[in-house]
Amino acid sequence: MKVEKLRFFKTMPDYKELIILSEIDENPHVTQKEIAEKCGITPPMVNKYLFDLEKKGYVEIKGTTTRNTTYHLTSDGKNRLMILNISYSREVLKMYKDSQKNFEQVWNYLHSNNLKKVVLFGAGDVGEMAFEIMKDHDIKIEGFIDEDGNRIGKEIGGLQIRPLSELNKMDFDAVVITSYRHGIEMAKRVISDKPVFIFSLENGVTSLKLARDK
Repeated sequence: MKVEKLRFFKTMPDYKELIILSEIDENPHVTQKEIAEKCGITPPMVNKYLFDLEKKGYVEIKGTTTRNTTYHLTSDGKNRLMILNISYSREVLKMYKDSQKNFEQVWNYLHSNNLKKVVLFGAGDVGEMAFEIMKDHDIKIEGFIDEDGNRIGKEIGGLQIRPLSELNKMDFDAVVITSYRHGIEMAKRVISDKPVFIFSLENGVTSLKLARDK
């Protein structure tokens, strides 16, 4: 996964520095506008970052006009990029392990109740996270459903996001609503003879709460 796809980190200065150094390393002719789009900041802010990186000896800027300007990593810049990549990877791994622990009660509950085939209702960030964690724990995710027209038809992990109206065309043991805020309201809109669960968060731990029995 490319670093700029992880939206959570975009407000962090070290993350922006990592993206900028990565983009320069990949393409010395990259423009400040292109870097700004990757970082989610303005070109003037990119210019400030580049000024600071040049001052620290990480980046060498060549050219006299915006058209012929190129950016190059110095040896210190390459070392800095390597250190940022290692730190980034370590943080992502820690977050993933923390998320696994956070969701432990979810898959334990599903297994203990012999609910092995699950449909996830909600294809946002929480739904993606639940999918990534559950798929490695003997739980078969049959698919995603969502009510957002901008998500329907797209895919997560090779599974197409389908509209709520197609729920009963799918083979599943239970519906898990992957929302912390709107679970109760979403459960009311599920028409199915299978049990429906919502996420419950207590003391930082996610568990399942039965919203409606079959």
